[in-house]
Amino acid sequence: MLKLGNLAIETAKHYGANYTDIRIIETKNEDLNVRNGKVNADYSQSLGFGIRVLYKGSWGFASSDTLSTDEIKRIAKEAVLIAKA
Repeated sequence: MLKLGNLAIETAKHYGANYTDIRIIETKNEDLNVRNGKVNADYSQSLGFGIRVLYKGSWGFASSDTLSTDEIKRIAKEAVLIAKA
């Protein structure tokens, strides 16, 4: 995860960001319920990230639910473009 964070920071810096932070969120849910005496279990998991940048006093933010190096680069660039808009 640290490598992905550094990739986000370096990519945003390349496009001119003065500040960058990234949050990677993983959520796991397990639900148990009983209906008519029968136990049901549901399990779900989600993963995503958001990148926030500061460019010349303006904030930009972009996020994705696909965690890959290419997506980190794309979202970091998008966050900078939003800040520049």
